[in-house]
Amino acid sequence: MKENVATLRERIKEINAINDDALFDPKKLVKMRVIINTQLKPSVFTLYRLIKSGKLKSTNIGTGKKPRYYVKGKELKKFLIDRYQLQEIN
Repeated sequence: MKENVATLRERIKEINAINDDALFDPKKLVKMRVIINTQLKPSVFTLYRLIKSGKLKSTNIGTGKKPRYYVKGKELKKFLIDRYQLQEIN
């Protein structure tokens, strides 16, 4: 149990360290392991589902048929805090 608490505290520190003005592309978000699927694995498909549903706000800078999404650090932090209900833990 102590390991889980330590890991959670580390994740909270990582989330708080995200720069509000930074831009994150999908590859970087998957690499950061902040968007996970139901099997607790990083998933680009889950990420795109969250973006397309509007749950994770992003900016599409792509042209034509191929979108290119970027997520601002501020929106990422807000999403993670809401999704994992971290406001009580901070």
